[in-house]
Order: sequence, then C-alpha cells, then structure tokens
Amino acid sequence: MQVKDAYLKTMLLIARTHPHLYFLSKYLRVVYDENAPLTMTNGKVLIISPTWLEYNDRGRYIIFLHELYHVLLKHPVRAAQATKALGCSPDTALIACDAKVNYLLLLSLEDRFSRDVFEEVAEMLPTYNVDEELLEKGSIEEIIKWLMDNQKQPMSPTFGNDIVGGDSSRDETQDGSQHGNQDQQDHGDHGGSSGQSDQSRHDDRYPSRGTGRTVVLNEGSETLRNTKDDDELDQKLTKIIRDSLLSAKMAGATLTAIEERIVQFLTKSKVNWRSLLRSAIQSYIRNTVVQSYQRPNRRFSHLPGIKSMSKPNAWVFIDLSGSISEREFNQFMSEVKALTQHVNSLKLITWDTFVTGEYDIVRGDQIGKIQFRGGGGTRFAPVISQYLDKIKSEDVVIVQTDGIWYDKNTAEPLVKKIRAFKVAVTTSVDLDFFDRCIRIEVEKNPF
Repeated sequence: MQVKDAYLKTMLLIARTHPHLYFLSKYLRVVYDENAPLTMTNGKVLIISPTWLEYNDRGRYIIFLHELYHVLLKHPVRAAQATKALGCSPDTALIACDAKVNYLLLLSLEDRFSRDVFEEVAEMLPTYNVDEELLEKGSIEEIIKWLMDNQKQPMSPTFGNDIVGGDSSRDETQDGSQHGNQDQQDHGDHGGSSGQSDQSRHDDRYPSRGTGRTVVLNEGSETLRNTKDDDELDQKLTKIIRDSLLSAKMAGATLTAIEERIVQFLTKSKVNWRSLLRSAIQSYIRNTVVQSYQRPNRRFSHLPGIKSMSKPNAWVFIDLSGSISEREFNQFMSEVKALTQHVNSLKLITWDTFVTGEYDIVRGDQIGKIQFRGGGGTRFAPVISQYLDKIKSEDVVIVQTDGIWYDKNTAEPLVKKIRAFKVAVTTSVDLDFFDRCIRIEVEKNPF
C-alpha cells in the first residue's frame, strides 16, 4: 500500500474512534521518511518509518494512536524533565510513559474489538505490571517513583527508546517519542507485538536522513514547529491539547474520565504568579517618582515638578533547601534577570541554614553562570541578620522560599525591622509579615 493511502485510511479510522486525537494530529507535521528506523514524535513532528507500512490496518492504527497519546500527555517534554528531577534512568521514564499511554489506549479500544483481537492488542501494549489504580489516577512522575521503589531488576521498554525528550530545538526529525516496529516479521500481517533490533533500541538520536525519500503527509502548525525550547513547546502543546479536546466535545465525542480530567486541568483558571511578582516590583519602582517643589514644574512655576528618586537596590534571597521545582526556579530566575534593568544594583544571596553564596549582579547574563546547589533545613534569621544594616528603606527585598523555617519566630521580627519593600515568593506557607506574599501554586498534574 502507498504511504499516502495508508496514512489517509489510518486518519479516517482515528477520526471515527478518537476524534480528539484526530484534531490533535492536524497540528503535527507528519512526514514519511525512508531512512527512519522507527515511527516517532518529538511533540512537534511525527515521523513515519517504512516498517510502519508493513503492518496491517490495525497495526498501523494502533501505532499511530500510541504516538498521539504521547503527544496528548506531553511526554516528549515531561520524560526528560522527570529523568533529571527524579534521578531515574531514561528507561524507567520510558516505561512509565509507555505504561500510561498503553493503559489509556487499551481503555479506549476495549469495546472496539472482539475478545480474541483485543487480547492480541493487549500483548502489543504492555503496562509493565504497574498498579491499575496508579495508571488511572497517577501522573507519569508518580508512576516513575513507583517503578523506582518496586522494580526488582531493571527493565527495558518494549518499544525501545519510546520517549527521547529534552532539547526540542534540535532538528525536528531527530528525537522524540519513538515507536519501534522491527519485529513485525515475526507477526506477519496480524499487528502483533513490536520490538526493535539491539542497535536501534539504544539509539538516543534519530540518524540523519541521508538521501532517502521523504513525503510530507501533513504540514501541521508552523507556530508549533518553530518553538525554540521545551518551555515554549510545553505552552504551545497545552493550548493545542486543550483546543483538540474541546473541539471533540463540541463535535459530540465522549471523552474518557481521564481525558475529562485533562480538560478540567487545562481549562482551570490559574493565577500567574510571575505577573503578580513583576507587577508588584514595577509598581513600587514607579512610586519612587515623587512630586517636589525642589524641582519646579516646567510649565507652571507655582506647581511642584516631578522629582525622580534614584533607582532602588534589589536584594534577592534564594532558598536552596529544595523547596521549588526546576521549572518554577528557572522562571523565577528569569524574573530576577529582568529585574536587573530596573534597579541600581542587585545582590543575589543563596541560603539554607546560613548564607551559602553572595553575588553582585550587574548584567542579567551573569545569573546563568551561577551554580545553585543546596539542600537540608531552612533558617532565615542568621541570614537576614547579616544584611539588616545594609538594606536601605528605598530598596527592594525579594525572598524565594517554601516558607517552612525552623526559626520563623526569630526571623519574623528581624524581617519586620526592614523598612524596604519586602516581597516573599513561596511554594508552601504564606509569610504575612512581608509587604507582599506571592504563592507559586504547583498543582499536581493529573495525567
């Protein structure tokens, strides 16, 4: 069968059975590549390999659904983040992602095949003995933790490197979710279990195209393809996933309970803590412009003119006790970097139970060169006491912390002594003795 015919036939099946995934697929660039050893996606592009064509209609349909579910759950981005944050092996992250995807896929297919056919499909989509309740209600991060605690011996994902996330700015066909399908010779035309050769199983990057033929089957969204980093890709995927699910609902499709939870999570109104922080600081800085008779009004000498006080100094205290996720920490540091343009000077202090580092930041790009390392408990009194005599009343003090301080009763009166504008950015406990307290709401991802 020609690749265009196979693709169109698969899309028609998906449109009938999984309209939300059909809508989602329209945002992805879909390319057939003769050199591709695997069918894969990096969240922006879906590459079809020649081996995909060797399956029967059902096999091609299931493989395509498998890849689209990875995009629906943003696995190309989340797998790499989880590997780094949780310290697990890449294979463990891949197994968690595949287990979640395969569980969802099996739920959606249970009533569409006869029992015999469904058992064949179930062999193709293992869930690695992960507890069913965890598969239904847990996130992939929770599944990874479960696997780390319960794996008696390391396992390899059946589909090989099914997720190779991370730097999404690489070439669009290099890496991503990869669905191996090299064992189809053993299963003929029955769409049975798939696997890979040892060589392709351990390839971390999609090889160069060489001179093989490529066919663009769907152009997809140029905006999605042009995302520069994982954070931007995450934001774009959130929007298209929400739009795809809502479009399917409006078309009369019935979503599973898990997919309904995804819709609720993505459409829930969230307060943008970064905007609140930026607004609070900029509002304070604007208020340093005062009216004064010392500088007469240029047009009317009997009225006061505008006198601008000097730019304030900024003091940024960063709690390194592990109170914030890597993503929120990077976002906070982006706000600190932007702050350098609006203040006279910026002193960055890292701490846990004492001061662990002090940096004079003149340019925003200096922040990227600092290595932030820490851990353990949190005591703020011995930290802030070192700066009480240095912080001026017109300055800005920003403290990023979880707010769980062993010495809160001692630290609170010290903070109150500071006459500068004080902002706490917390992840757990509100600190009402600051002028502003901004909470970073870290919601549990339900999928």
